[in-house]
Amino acid sequence: MPNKSQKCHLYLNGKDVALDLLSNGWVTVDEYAEEHRQPTDWDEYWPAIQKAQADGQGIYSGKPFKYGKKGAFPTDLETLFKQTKDKSYTGYVDDIEFNFSFKMYVPEYDSTVPVVFKGITIPIIGAEHAKQVRTFIFRNFIQKEFKFTVANEYNKDKEALIVEEEIDEDSITVKFLRHGWARMESGAAMKLDHGYFLSLKTHEDYAKQNKSNLWKDFSGSTGSSFNKTTFDATVMEIHSGDSLTIANTTNLDSQRVYFSNVKAPSPGNPTIEGSTQPWAWEGKDFLRNLLIGKTVRCELEFKREIPIKDEAGLVTSK
Repeated sequence: MPNKSQKCHLYLNGKDVALDLLSNGWVTVDEYAEEHRQPTDWDEYWPAIQKAQADGQGIYSGKPFKYGKKGAFPTDLETLFKQTKDKSYTGYVDDIEFNFSFKMYVPEYDSTVPVVFKGITIPIIGAEHAKQVRTFIFRNFIQKEFKFTVANEYNKDKEALIVEEEIDEDSITVKFLRHGWARMESGAAMKLDHGYFLSLKTHEDYAKQNKSNLWKDFSGSTGSSFNKTTFDATVMEIHSGDSLTIANTTNLDSQRVYFSNVKAPSPGNPTIEGSTQPWAWEGKDFLRNLLIGKTVRCELEFKREIPIKDEAGLVTSK
């Protein structure tokens, strides 16, 4: 209600919230409050504030303001990225931009930083749709605390850090996907770690199956429609600590598979200096010694197509 101030008394579990604020020294008493506006607990207001003063609580403590104890974040995005890359922070969503980037407030730095969430995009279809998305955000995320980790890249178009959070039922990424207000970003299968990709796809498939919001007209199939299969196979080649080529012992068909829920360091491209991650070759060699030439039982739970490129970067097959 623009330009209007509404006065109220709030109660949590039957207790006057203002009393909590007074006894902890975060507010003062309006000594000129009209009698008809005084709450039933009015007689307890003055003893509460006197106790806060005597105990040195809140604004009566004389202690420096606790927020921002680690200084402030830089405002320049590139500098901010260099300072925060791969680090984890706890904060809360303080506001949202028109393009659905989020303003995250981090108390330890007394700073607000712009972020978008790794692996998903929130389409803007029209004014009414945008209004519905904003309503969803305010009902579910505004000023709710969560932990996030800054990814090793940032979004120049939205002028925001790309952040990753733990994927569980309370995470912002999951709620967006499951309610059908977001979808996985283009090329996610190639950009994201395999395990992270599978986690996001499970939640996007849930929205597709329930025809939620973005997917209200969806009629295709999802990864969930894939029938899990189990078969014996011979290990033909090890590519990394989490990837190998196997041949089905029944029909001799070969295929490259990845471990579903683990991620190994990447051997990278041997022609590109610095692309190999630490311990990648050791992990690959451990798996080679453990499995090469042996027969294993494979439980195949999910399939996706991965373009295979030659040295020139051209796609040769899938």
